[in-house]
Order: sequence, then C-alpha cells, then structure tokens
Amino acid sequence: MSFVHLHSHSSFSFHAGVPSVPEFVGRAMDLGMPAAALTDTDRMSGLILHYEECRRQGIRPILGVELTEPRMGEVLAARMRRCAGEGAVVPAPPTGTDPAELAPRADGAGSHRRERLVLLARNAQGYADLCDIITERHLSADTFLFESLFQREWPDLVLITSSPGLLGSLASTPNRPNLFAELVNNSTATRRRSREVEAVATALQIPLVATNDSYFLERGDWATHQVLTAIGLNSTTSRLREGECAAPGATLRTTDEMAAAFPSHPQALANAERIAEECGSIELALGEWIMPRIDVPGGETPEGHLAQLAWAGLERHYGGGPNYTKARNIQQMELATIEKLGYPSYFLIVKEIRDWANTRLGTGYRRPTDCTILRGSAANSISFYNIGVSDLDPIRYDLYFQRFLNEDRASPPDADLDFGWDERDEVQKFIAERWGQERVAVTCTTNHFRERAAFRETAKVYGYTDDQVTEILDSHKSKRKRIEDDELRRIWRVADTVRGKPRFLGQHPGGVLITNQPMRRHVACERSGGEKDRIITQVDMHNGIDELGLIKFDILGNGSLSVLRDALAQLEEQGEADPNVNDLEKCYADPAVQDVIRKGRTKGIFYIESPAQTRLNQKAQAETFEEITITSSLVRPAGSKYTATFVERERKRKQGIKDWDFVHPALEPILHETHDVCAFQEDVTKICHQVAGLSFKQADRIRKMMNSHH
Repeated sequence: MSFVHLHSHSSFSFHAGVPSVPEFVGRAMDLGMPAAALTDTDRMSGLILHYEECRRQGIRPILGVELTEPRMGEVLAARMRRCAGEGAVVPAPPTGTDPAELAPRADGAGSHRRERLVLLARNAQGYADLCDIITERHLSADTFLFESLFQREWPDLVLITSSPGLLGSLASTPNRPNLFAELVNNSTATRRRSREVEAVATALQIPLVATNDSYFLERGDWATHQVLTAIGLNSTTSRLREGECAAPGATLRTTDEMAAAFPSHPQALANAERIAEECGSIELALGEWIMPRIDVPGGETPEGHLAQLAWAGLERHYGGGPNYTKARNIQQMELATIEKLGYPSYFLIVKEIRDWANTRLGTGYRRPTDCTILRGSAANSISFYNIGVSDLDPIRYDLYFQRFLNEDRASPPDADLDFGWDERDEVQKFIAERWGQERVAVTCTTNHFRERAAFRETAKVYGYTDDQVTEILDSHKSKRKRIEDDELRRIWRVADTVRGKPRFLGQHPGGVLITNQPMRRHVACERSGGEKDRIITQVDMHNGIDELGLIKFDILGNGSLSVLRDALAQLEEQGEADPNVNDLEKCYADPAVQDVIRKGRTKGIFYIESPAQTRLNQKAQAETFEEITITSSLVRPAGSKYTATFVERERKRKQGIKDWDFVHPALEPILHETHDVCAFQEDVTKICHQVAGLSFKQADRIRKMMNSHH
C-alpha cells in the first residue's frame, strides 16, 4: 500500500506553508506516492498549478482546500461593506479581542489552532463547488457558518475534519455519507485532539482517515514556517503562543512513517488510499477559451453582426480611395481569421465598452474619440478600425494584424483600452452592471517577498524595530560601512528561505475577466481590500487564469486623458476657441507641435516625456507621428543598442544621404522606414514569417522568446 497525503499545504497557505507547488509535488513523486492532495488554507490559488504539475510529473492530482470560518476582522470588514450603503454603524469589536482575530483578510498564519474543514473534489463538479464555497467564505464573511453552509448537500465533495465539535455538527447534515474524522499524530497536541475526535467518530459511526496535516517537507523547514507565522501574525518568534505554529513533525512523511504513526489504525490509512482513488481521477477542461456571450440585433449572429459593421466601416474609410482593394482583402482575411478562432464576440464586447464610454464621457470640446484610446497590438487590426474601436489606420502605418491575432496563436486577443485615470472605475462599474457582478472579476496579482522585504520582516520577528532594519539595509548599499555580525548573518540566511514566497493577493492594473457562468464556478474570488476593494480572482495570470480559459479585457487608466479632459473643459469655460484636438491630421501637420517634439519639450506628455525619450527625439530630429513611434520603441532596453545606428541614418536621410545597404535585400520592404533596424516586435514576426518562411505560430514564439530576455 502507498499512502497518499490528503491534507497538505504549499506556500499558497500565506504565512504558513513552506514548499512551492512544484517542490511539494516533486517530493510526493520522490516518495513514490501515486497521488497528492493540495489543501491550502481558505484559497485555491495553487490548485491549477498543482493539477498541471502533477500531470507533468506523472502522479494524480487531488484538488482541495482547508476551510476555516472567517476571523472577527473579516466579519467586521464584511459588515462595514454592507452597512456603507445603508448608513448603519458597525459596532466595535469587544474589548480584549485577540489582535490576530482582527485581520481584515484571510491568512494561513495561526490557522493551525482554529477549527478547520478539509474539502476534496471528487470530480470537475466538485472543483466548481470548491471555488463556490471559498468565494462564499470570502465575499460573505459576516454570514458564513459551517453549520448553515453544509445543511445543503454537496455530493461531489469529501469532508474531513479533526474538530470533534464540527464533526458532530456535520454528522447531522446531508453530507454525512462523505464525512471522515481526521487523525493526526505529529505532536502531543495532535494526539490528544485525535483521541477526542476518534471518540466522537466512534459514537457517531463516522469513518476515520489518517493525515499528517503537512506544512513543510523536512523538519528543518520548521524554522521557516515559524518565521512566516510570526510575520503573518505581526508578532515575534518569542511571542508566538502554543498551537499557532504547526508541530516540527508536520512534514510530508513517507508511507512507512505514516504506518509507524498509526500502528493501531490500519483502516484510517486504508481510507486515505480509498479517498485518493475516489478523488484522484479528476479531469478539468483546461485550455478551452470561454468566450463571453454578447447580445446582437435580432436574428444576427456575432460573426454576422461584426462583418456588417466592418464592411460598413470599410466603405466609410476606404471607399473610392487608392487603398480600397488592399483594405478589402485585409478585412476579408481578418474576418475569416476572427470567425475561425471564435472571437467575434470579443471584438463586439470591446466595441460596446468603448462606445458606452465615448457616449457617457464625451461632452463639449471633448469629442468621443478624445475619451478613450485603443493601444497596443490591437490597433494593428483593420476590423477594430472599421468598427470604430481604433482611430489608427493600419494600412497607412503598415501595421501587421498577425502580430495581434493569427490562426496559429494559442492565446486570445489582448486589446488595451485606455480611459482617464479617474474614470476607469466608472467603466468597470458599467462592465459589472452590463454583464452581471457575479460574472465579472478583476485578475489578481500575487505579491511575493523580495530580498529586502524578506529581510525586513524576518528581522522584525526576531525583535528588531523598523528603524533598526532600515539602518541595516541602508548600510548594505555601501561595501565599507555595512552593519553586520553573526546574528544578522543568521537572519539573512533565514530571510533567504522566506524570499520568493507569496505574501498576499493584489489586483491587476486593468485585467477585467468576463464569463458566462458565475465567476465563482470557474475560480474562487475574494476582496482586494484597500480603497477600491474590488472582487478579484484567487488565481493570477501565471498560475492558471489562461488555463482556465477566462477571457481578459484590459481596462487601463491613463492620466493624460484626464489632463486633456480638464484642459479642454478650461478652454471651453474661458470662452477660448475649440482646438479640435480630435482632428489628428491637423495636429500632425501643426508646425508648433512638430517644433515641440523636435526640441524635446515634451515633459508631461504621455509616452514621450522621459529624459531618455526627449534626448533621443532631439538627436533624431523627430517631429512626425511615424518618427516618434520609432524612437519610442528604440528607447526601450531591447532597442537601445541600435539607437545610434538609427539616429545616424535618420539624420543623413533628412540631408538626402544614404551611404549604407540592407543586410539582405529581402529586409528592405520590412525595415525601410527604420533604416535596417528592427525597431518593433512586428519586425521580428515579419522577418521570421516573410523571409525565413516560418509559420505565424513559430514567428510569434521567437518574438516572445526575444522579448523575455529584456
């Protein structure tokens, strides 16, 4: 028999678990275990990563969570949200409340001494139930109770608890057939508790299951767990109370060690294997994009409606012009690609968001096109141009649609919409109301301990003050006057074991997810906290959002759009003439505008205001939109080494001199404007596809590989 751990924590049990998900899975694999369950405290941030890593390493993934009831701080925060709109007052917590209970967000630190319930998914439906329950626990903390939640039957979940009281309560619910009493034997406290829960289980005829409630892989990792716990509880290692840390024996034990720990409970060991068999065959439908639906005029399909809008825009922009045939061919190709990949709804949703914002925000001198901007590679699409989402003519500027979207691209489109920095919240509110709050969330980000933060927090739990830590860290900026001794060197070593571990979840600056089912059936959600206090996912872009197939819409804040709005409003209030800044051709041709750019007097102008950018514009004597597009690309680290070549050739071009040749004649159609310099990522894609003959997928992969090195 090979034992399977059913109650295990990774570093996604913030401020408690020590191993990363790959480390955890790798150890289970090394121990010869056929499966491994990940059950982080109150979150599923690592579950998709765990699922993928288990598949990669050749063992069966078991998906779960260790659930706790919300702390008082979480309950009070939830009540304050509810009362904010009602004008009610939330009573203060009772005098003498444990400070650890007042944290406003869930955390793994100290949860070891709380009532806990392990839930394991038996199938994909069970995974969705996990996400649903975790979300309920976070978003409705003031009403969340185990007893009420589990009055409902959850047939696709296995329930395991080491709490005698909770076991008794759950035994009288419809979930009794899937309920197990947990035995843990890694300390005096866990043995005492296991005797208590076994007595209740025997009386109620509830089966037993053995676990080790692991927080780390080796006993030597306990010190890291202790430090993490003290950080999470804002305490010091010397002030930690009994039970706030897991026991040093809470490791990922071998099969033999588990058998030795439970010599008189062979059935509890066998039940762990039986549950693993039951839950270890889970299959998630990953890698299938879930495109949000959108309503279109009666009888039309999204692809039909998109085509109708695009062809109308084509006639409006190119009808009777010299580029009509070329534009028509590109438009036809784009529509075919968009339909084949299943993205018509994406284009229509982006249009609806921008149209709403333009209508809502445009007023007076501020025309609709002054309210929002589509930027990034999405502007390469003639479809976005023709349906009124982009203001940039991709034919005029020789933009490459395949950089944005092609049949070989695995990821969905990624359109960046800019709004005034103080208007973005209103746009996000519209999206939530339009598609339903339960179907919209902001992508989270995972904040990790960096080197200095790891040292700061570690030193504090050993009794150093903030001021002392700052002095020590500042001294390390100098090689001569460093403050260091044996104790500090030991703290640096401990801090190194903390570095890189997750700390908390933040929110993506603009990534809004929209789906068809409630979001909580795909991924668990929680509150971001802070002033915005948005609903965010528990999985970020690096740990499974793409694998889950959730479609992201980037709703970004741009301070320059707010400045432009305020400036136009001032001109209008003061009776000045309308400058018609929406007339881009007039702006491009304005000698005063060109002079400002050429002389580098662009401080405060979005995208071309940095000292490096203004110097480069001066050297290249840039003055046109096309020229500053090139210089703003070359000023980045990836292009800086080629800047001198471009500047020299550009200045000579303006003098009518060309004393160089292309590296290869085939590059001239691609690099003629940049004088044989790869200034744009599109240039890499074009060269790989048009010159080297690679597929768009291969070309895009090379572009991403090159980009990752910078």
